[in-house]
Amino acid sequence: MIYALGRFSPLVIGIALLIQPVVAGVVGWLVYGERLGAADLVGVVMVAVALVLVRRGPSPGSPP
Repeated sequence: MIYALGRFSPLVIGIALLIQPVVAGVVGWLVYGERLGAADLVGVVMVAVALVLVRRGPSPGSPP
């Protein structure tokens, strides 16, 4: 990750950091048979919404 800090934009680094817990949860579920609870699924949805909001950017009429 340290190598990537100098090579990629802050947006890409932020998205990569936000995705890590989701990927870890999915790997734990698929590979190790761990069960995801309601709180885990809510967290996945919250991360997904955050990623969508970050990628959308500001609306055209919003102040800078």
